[in-house]
Amino acid sequence: MFEITETSILSDPEYAMETISEIKIEKSFVMDMLDNESDLVIVRTTIDLAHNLARKVVAEGVETPKILKAPHTMGCDVAQGYYISRPLSASEFESWLARRAGDENAAA
Repeated sequence: MFEITETSILSDPEYAMETISEIKIEKSFVMDMLDNESDLVIVRTTIDLAHNLARKVVAEGVETPKILKAPHTMGCDVAQGYYISRPLSASEFESWLARRAGDENAAA
């Protein structure tokens, strides 16, 4: 996956649709959507648009449990942000993933 700017999409939409499998919602919209109706509409509309284009949606800037839940209830596919994890090196990620797998097995 790679990220592309809105300007690039507008300048060559056919190429953008051929190369983008995921659409990310910028964190400023996600972080403020619970307090700002306009941001909430942008998030909801982006999720609907992306799914109509057969694309997955990533919500950036997830920093609280409430912000994690809101896009999920709207059908968002993936979330990323400090609530889930801070940026990690490859070895730190492997350890984090192993801990998560252990937590899920313990809860089952």
